[in-house]
Amino acid sequence: MIKGMDRRMNGNEVRLFHSPGEWFIGTASKSRLLGSFCNSRPRLDDIPAFGDLNPQFRKDHTMSITAERKTALIKEYATFEGDTGSPEVQVAILTERINNLTEHFKGHKKDNHSRRGLLTMVSSRRSLLDYLKKKDEGRYTKLIGSLGIRR
Repeated sequence: MIKGMDRRMNGNEVRLFHSPGEWFIGTASKSRLLGSFCNSRPRLDDIPAFGDLNPQFRKDHTMSITAERKTALIKEYATFEGDTGSPEVQVAILTERINNLTEHFKGHKKDNHSRRGLLTMVSSRRSLLDYLKKKDEGRYTKLIGSLGIRR
């Protein structure tokens, strides 16, 4: 491996490696010929984007939620126009993040650093749900029904 020529994307390490006269780029399982170079190395600018390298490595589920998904959740669970901080909205966003992390752990069983974040999110959601149940049990029941949270 050449110093400074590796990248990590989506949990897969992309490395630049070579055989005599040729440079390759790839991960442990897939690689692609970058081209033949005589006495020169390709620059980082020459390395294609990771998604262009092999589209199968793109994942539909990431550990965080996209801005579009977050906006959709806010619109769906807002109690009034411009509402972003009500318990319903916060619980909906936390539930989405918890579900994404749960999917992540199916393939990354030893990721204990992220597991700690998951436990923190579950605790925060639990506190918000307890608060909502104490203040307005009807809203609480409606929320857990729509999110599919069993309690």
